[in-house]
Amino acid sequence: MLKLLPFLLIGQCMAYNFYWYDKTQTLSNRQVMVHLFEWKWRDVANECENFLQHYGYGAVQVSPPNEHIVLYQNNDVPWWVRYQPVSYKLQSRSGNEAEFKEMVERCNKVGVRIIVDVVMNHMVGIGEKNGVNGVKGSAGSDFDGRHGVQTFPGVPYTLDDFNNPKCDKDIGGSDYQKSAEHVKNCRLVGLLDLNQGSSSVRAKIVAYLNKLVDYGVAGFRHDASKHMWPDDILAILNSVKDLRVDIFGANQRPFAVHEVIDRGGEAVKVVDYLGLGRYTNFNFGSAVSSAARGQNDWRNLAKLGPGYAYGNNEDHDVVNFIDNHDNQRDSNPYVVTYKDGRKYELAVAFMLAWPYGYPRVMSSYSFSKSDQGPPNTGAANDYATASPRFNSDETCDTSSGFVCEHRWPSIRQMSKFRSAVEATAAAEIVTDNQRIAFARDGVGFFALNQQSASWGKIFKTTLPAGDYCDYFSGGIKSGSCVGAKVSVNNDGTAYLNVPSNSVIAISVSSRIGGSPPPPAVPSGYSTTVIFIKKDTQQGQDLFIRGGASNSHNGKCAIGPFQQDSYPCAIPIRHNTTVPFVFAEYLSWSQQDNYLDFEGAEEKQGTHDGRAAFGTPLAYSTNDKNAVEYQPLNKYGAGYWMAQLKMDCGRSENGWFEVKGYLTPTTGWESDVKQSKCSGSIGGSPPFSSINHVAKCGAINVFNWNSGDYSIWDFSDLKFFLIISTIDFFALLFNIFLFLIVFLKKDKKPFPTVYIYNMIISNVLNILMTHVGFFLPILWTDDFYNRRSFATRPTMILILEFRLSENRYFTIVCSLSYRHQLALTFLMMVHRIVIVTTPTTTKFTPFHLWIYSGLLAMIGLILELIPLFSDRFLIMNQRNLQFRSAASPDLHPV
Repeated sequence: MLKLLPFLLIGQCMAYNFYWYDKTQTLSNRQVMVHLFEWKWRDVANECENFLQHYGYGAVQVSPPNEHIVLYQNNDVPWWVRYQPVSYKLQSRSGNEAEFKEMVERCNKVGVRIIVDVVMNHMVGIGEKNGVNGVKGSAGSDFDGRHGVQTFPGVPYTLDDFNNPKCDKDIGGSDYQKSAEHVKNCRLVGLLDLNQGSSSVRAKIVAYLNKLVDYGVAGFRHDASKHMWPDDILAILNSVKDLRVDIFGANQRPFAVHEVIDRGGEAVKVVDYLGLGRYTNFNFGSAVSSAARGQNDWRNLAKLGPGYAYGNNEDHDVVNFIDNHDNQRDSNPYVVTYKDGRKYELAVAFMLAWPYGYPRVMSSYSFSKSDQGPPNTGAANDYATASPRFNSDETCDTSSGFVCEHRWPSIRQMSKFRSAVEATAAAEIVTDNQRIAFARDGVGFFALNQQSASWGKIFKTTLPAGDYCDYFSGGIKSGSCVGAKVSVNNDGTAYLNVPSNSVIAISVSSRIGGSPPPPAVPSGYSTTVIFIKKDTQQGQDLFIRGGASNSHNGKCAIGPFQQDSYPCAIPIRHNTTVPFVFAEYLSWSQQDNYLDFEGAEEKQGTHDGRAAFGTPLAYSTNDKNAVEYQPLNKYGAGYWMAQLKMDCGRSENGWFEVKGYLTPTTGWESDVKQSKCSGSIGGSPPFSSINHVAKCGAINVFNWNSGDYSIWDFSDLKFFLIISTIDFFALLFNIFLFLIVFLKKDKKPFPTVYIYNMIISNVLNILMTHVGFFLPILWTDDFYNRRSFATRPTMILILEFRLSENRYFTIVCSLSYRHQLALTFLMMVHRIVIVTTPTTTKFTPFHLWIYSGLLAMIGLILELIPLFSDRFLIMNQRNLQFRSAASPDLHPV
């Protein structure tokens, strides 16, 4: 379902887009986030470099980095002090500002993004004051949280910045069901509630978030968003800078995740926060945990996705997780946690295998009391947070106090599985009592069995034949399989014996002996590029649909997901090289095998659960300093493109139709009336259409809603401009030389008719080749049958003019371009004028441009020879009639 909300204008003079803050900003093959709860910045940086990048983790949610209250309970500092801000200085239990900056830099360098937990809703608890009962700020800032005082000079905030006038009390228990206003304006468990509607408060929060963006973070997890008004949050987000261009590309917005607990029956609904980014989907963990505990059947989760039970919205709206730092501390958790052992492993494995939402893995420290803080180094060190230690098998040493679920062998291997199957749909779903299995179409297979007996069955894996290594039981390590082996037959089936309370997961990346090579592109496919100029806004994506509909009288529709039998579809393979920031294109281009008018294909890749709307295009520019730069783009910014390998044999004599489709709101572009095109190939399509008509095997440049277009060959267009310049000056020189020869025709022994012949021949060659063709005398059936520029024959024209009874003027307009270049060069070096047998050859317009430029330069020299030399040899290879009034003694034929 598409989101619908009016667009707003923000400070950067860009139209706000409902999807701006949904984008995860992670690498396309690293779509798993891990919450390294209460880790120090240096330890996070080390983890990015030494572990996370190798196991498919793409982002880290870190604890709040701002200055927070410090207080002591039971010889400990509770974990929740991190959620009681004193100021926005970057000094916390996890480290100082320099360490935070270094962590972000080091993680970004290895492709792991940082998502910062930010606390914007409140400050410290009411009554807390610096210096009273040992309470202090982690950066030493003064503060006074007593009721009616409420000053925080480290920000600074004063009493006027809080919501006391709106609600001077705590949220009551019944308010959560009855009063959204109280939930948003009153104090959450006594925490001093900020007024985000105040421009002063907004400005200070924005300054804090902008500082984090400047350091290179990818986004934010917004604590307690449920207790803030959505419009206030949106105003703050829309005032935040774009992400750093050098890391994320131009015009990228921060990823935003909002803590909104809505499990039904609440006065505050998650749907109120759609459009601000994603929300933390507590309903997902509840559903999966229920199955893991045997309270629900795994088979029912075959429909887990948008619309399943309550609170599961669109894929791109949700961050899914099994447990988090809050609900794992409940006295009787409704979710499984690390304390549930195998049940927890199965729950996390399913989350990482199932194609719904953006998954977050919890990484905890062990605790026996809900308030217990992270492992520390004792009172002598002011209970400073300790660092995790690791075993030789890469798990955490439990004696260090850290659990590190993300390092558990089964979970880290399933993160790699998620990476291998990203953006593919679930298919071939099989269920049984407390069992579920499914393919990740064409690239992976997953089976979970929580019965007391093993599950032996032949499954359709959709995988290529070969032996595979199971991720869950060990995977491949140092090139060897340490997990269970699975053999897949030639038809994609495999017999699996899934052990009790276990999982089998395989993918093309776990194939023993290496991943199978991707399907080879048929040799007859030609590289074809589509450019469409369209200025777009954040969150908009451009697709194309098309095909060979003219030859079928437009009768192409046969229904969705039938492209392989679609009469107008043209087989394609994506060949566009884009940087990692193009996660949407990289996902949607998977299994996009046809250009057609229907839309998404059944097995085509999805991005965050969003299906494609056709063949995706990628934004491009000609700015070499931009991450979106494409060498084939010679036209400017705002040109969306796709470089495809295309089966030109399925086109209409080399032509096909194409039309743009803009999401999420615009849809089809308008009908166009296409005229004769420009470009090095140019020409006119053989039929009229209300769509753009493109040339297979060429670079096609269109404008949205316009009939203007150009068609170019695959040569460097800068080289074309250079050759054009040479041709231009050669043309001027030939005209100048013609005039000189005419005026001095009686002063040289060489007959002027020869000079005229060479001048005019050279001029004609320049003119003909410059526009990419010779005089259209011969268009053979071979060209139309093969439909390829690479097999176009040379066009030949021999003109012979009788000037008088004994004088003839012969022009060979085109020979084989290679032969003529060679012969022209020989004529220049050896001072021989040769008239040869005309031949045909195969050429490309790129060769023609080289031909034109070289011939122009050599021809200029050749034309000067008769003016400055007394001896020439004229050879006639075909006995063409060639007479002159000149003395045969001086100029033998």
